Amino acid sequence: MQSTQWHYYLYRAILKKRRSEDFKAIRFSCPPGGRNKFRYVYKFRKTTHRQLLLAEGQKNPKVIDYLKAENAYTDSLMASTETLRQTIYNEIVGRIKEDDETYPSFSDGYYYYSRTEKGKQYRTYCRRKGTMEAPEEIIFDVNRMAEGKPAFIFAGYSISPDNSKAAYFSMKQVRMPSS
Repeated sequence: MQSTQWHYYLYRAILKKRRSEDFKAIRFSCPPGGRNKFRYVYKFRKTTHRQLLLAEGQKNPKVIDYLKAENAYTDSLMASTETLRQTIYNEIVGRIKEDDETYPSFSDGYYYYSRTEKGKQYRTYCRRKGTMEAPEEIIFDVNRMAEGKPAFIFAGYSISPDNSKAAYFSMKQVRMPSS
C-alpha cells in the first residue's frame, strides 16, 4: 500500500467500525507526495522503498527533503501518543539489566565471556586463563573501538589455536545499497 493512501484506508476503517459523529470529524493531513517519483531497484536481494530513498539521498537533495517531510508528517500524526510511547519506553528500559555478564565458556585453557556495563552501548569481550579467579584479559573493548564513529558493528571474533592472536570482523561505516 502506498504511503499516500494508508491514511485514507485508516480513516475509512474507523468510520466503518464506528459510525458516530465523533469519528466522522477525524481528518488526517495529507502526507508528503512524490513517492512514485523514486524508483525501486532489485538486485540480488529485496530492496525496500526507504533503503532506496536513503541510498539515492546521498546524491539527491530532493530525496533528503522528502524524507524530512515524511518524518515530520509521521511525528505530527503520532504527537498524541507521545506520553504513551514514553511510558512504554521507560518500562522496557526499566526491565533491562544493564550490568550483565554472559556465562563463561571454556575453550583451549581459557574461560571466555562478555559483559555489558551500565551507560555503555557495546559489550566488552574478556577471558581468564585456567580459572575464573585468574586475572581478567580484555580481548575487545567494543565501546572504545566505537568511539567517534557514527555507526559501529562488531560481528564477532575468533581466537587462534595457540591463543596468541584474535581475528575479528567489524564495520565502521554503514552504507545503504546503491542503485
